[in-house]
Amino acid sequence: MHSKITLILYHGGHLKRYDNGMMEYLGGDLCIWENFQTGYLTKLILEYLVKRCIRYHNIESIWWFDLDNGKFIELLNDEDIKDMCISAIHHNHEVHVYFTHQISVPKIVAPPSP
Repeated sequence: MHSKITLILYHGGHLKRYDNGMMEYLGGDLCIWENFQTGYLTKLILEYLVKRCIRYHNIESIWWFDLDNGKFIELLNDEDIKDMCISAIHHNHEVHVYFTHQISVPKIVAPPSP
């Protein structure tokens, strides 16, 4: 049986890394998904959930905050998702997940010269 967790998804902001190695997420908004089955959670599902919350579609990276170590950990694969879910279960069935986004720069095409 899989546990249920609450996903608190922060999006539209950015991570700032300080000289001492600490990181902070600045700006953006959040959305919450409650009672999510941990057995079905993958990196692809996380990307889908945050895209349903926001207008940003270019996800650059996904991080979660590890309360045990007091630091941000980048989610690179589904094994990282399992570690995040285990931590969430031990912390009130809740986890904070942070998304950074690539900035979409429009391509300007000059009209042909007459």
